[in-house]
Amino acid sequence: MLISWPPAGGIGLLACQWARALGAHVIGTVGSKAKADLALANGCDHVILYNEEDFVARVKQISRNELCDVVYDGVGKSTFPGSLSCLKPRGMFVSFGNASGPVPAVLDRRTQQFMVRCLRPRPKLNDYVGKRSI
Repeated sequence: MLISWPPAGGIGLLACQWARALGAHVIGTVGSKAKADLALANGCDHVILYNEEDFVARVKQISRNELCDVVYDGVGKSTFPGSLSCLKPRGMFVSFGNASGPVPAVLDRRTQQFMVRCLRPRPKLNDYVGKRSI
């Protein structure tokens, strides 16, 4: 099981399609009904409107308190603490964007404990296109 936000953006749509093709159970969070429909049409098994409900509680309900093996978060600051709460022990957290702002540089104790087991790649476009050679 994995969760991806936002599943209605370019990377999120691709991630949902890919994960679904690999057999993953995909939960996505979105900010609008139109994006929910798009996410469902592109591989999400469940879509949560995070402006209307507590996405952490809903993920716990969907997963029967097992939580997620992987969480991909492209939103950043506003979803970061909740995203970590959706992650099961020994799960992987991937922060790949900061649409709502960057993740705080100074983390509280609870967040630091989660970060011990998280992967936070922060690639930039120039990391991929800085050189013309392949």
